[in-house]
Amino acid sequence: MEGSEWKVTEVKGSEWKVTEVMGSELKVTEMKGSEWKVTEKKGSEWKETEMKGSEWNVTEVKRSEWKLSEMKGSEWKVTEMKGNEWKVTELEGSEWKLTEVKGSEWKVTEVKGSEWNVTEMEGCEWKVTQLKGIEWKITEMKGSEWKVTEMK
Repeated sequence: MEGSEWKVTEVKGSEWKVTEVMGSELKVTEMKGSEWKVTEKKGSEWKETEMKGSEWNVTEVKRSEWKLSEMKGSEWKVTEMKGNEWKVTELEGSEWKLTEVKGSEWKVTEVKGSEWNVTEMEGCEWKVTQLKGIEWKITEMKGSEWKVTEMK
């Protein structure tokens, strides 16, 4: 141990835990069989990483920003927040979905094979854009007015 640095290692059968402290930084690494977890803290920022078989989860926090990443086999999801803005990205095989929010504005983009759908809202206005192969359709609404544009 040097000054404000120290490290503790604990072992119980197939389980182990290592705790490290360096000034205001902390790192804890744990393993139980095939599962492991790492927690890191630096001032007001922290990060946690977990793995269980083919699943993993990463959580990061930096002041008012945070990010969560998850993976289960071929599926993954990332959630991010910065102030009042947030974003969710999801992937499952060839399908994906992106959700974004900025204040009162939001947007959802979805793709399934060759089909995609985009939904946008800003205040009381919204727009939906759809594509299936070479066919497309746009639906728009502003207050009590709406419009549909199609191409086949």
